[in-house]
Amino acid sequence: MKLLKEILSDFIQVEVLRHSDPFEVDIHQPRNRVPIEHVYLDVLATATLTECCNSDPAGVRQVRQSCICFMVELVEQVRKRFKKVQE
Repeated sequence: MKLLKEILSDFIQVEVLRHSDPFEVDIHQPRNRVPIEHVYLDVLATATLTECCNSDPAGVRQVRQSCICFMVELVEQVRKRFKKVQE
């Protein structure tokens, strides 16, 4: 459960996580997510994207969106595997 919370905290609003079961948070609902520019990637990745932001803001947004898609898929896979273990 801690792993799932860690992943969710990178792109889901803290308020949503505080009041919801990590297995039940609607990860596809945009209102549950932080703004795209606040999605946590990593210190080095964020620094690199910040450098690129001035030259290619659309590209930076696309990279962030791809990262969100990856995290959503990751959460779905973790949920599926934990569900199988609990059954």
